[in-house]
Amino acid sequence: ECMTSALLSPFPSSDTAPAAAWAHTKQLVENLQVITHLGPELTKEALVQFEAIALPSVLQCIAHPHNAVRTMAAACCVKMAAAHEQTIMTTILATVRPLISDTTNHCKRCGAAAIMGLMVRDMAPDVLIPYAVLLLVPLMGSMSDPLHCIRHLAASSFASLVPLLPLVSSSTPPPEMDDEMLAMSHKDS
Repeated sequence: ECMTSALLSPFPSSDTAPAAAWAHTKQLVENLQVITHLGPELTKEALVQFEAIALPSVLQCIAHPHNAVRTMAAACCVKMAAAHEQTIMTTILATVRPLISDTTNHCKRCGAAAIMGLMVRDMAPDVLIPYAVLLLVPLMGSMSDPLHCIRHLAASSFASLVPLLPLVSSSTPPPEMDDEMLAMSHKDS
């Protein structure tokens, strides 16, 4: 419960008092920090519960209007994906890929770019290789984003992924990658 109390409660509406909204934002960041540190140590049984209950809420946080929540949610997703790649990586990518090109909401684009940038920066190349094409195409599109921070993240992440492209053809897709994700990967390559 200490890991998810703020995540599972509804986000405050725009007419919520600023002090209450700030308290909720602070609690969200604290919950995400706890998950970031303890999440990689989850057992298989606890991971199944996390995926069903908390992961959707963590992924919602990447579109939060407050930058601290988006940044912490991105760090949380990347730590969890690195530790539990076979179960979480495709869920994160399936959620993040459409968000990075959402022209109606800059918070969604910023959160998605943050996750992709942290994946490229922090995850081992052998983990990233099967997913490189799924990351490259949205990053390439984001290099022309109206926001400088997104353009910068996309360009630096893209530059880091390009050297991995020759290795993609010799890698086998992860078993957890569903048919839709495989089709996207083949289409994008």
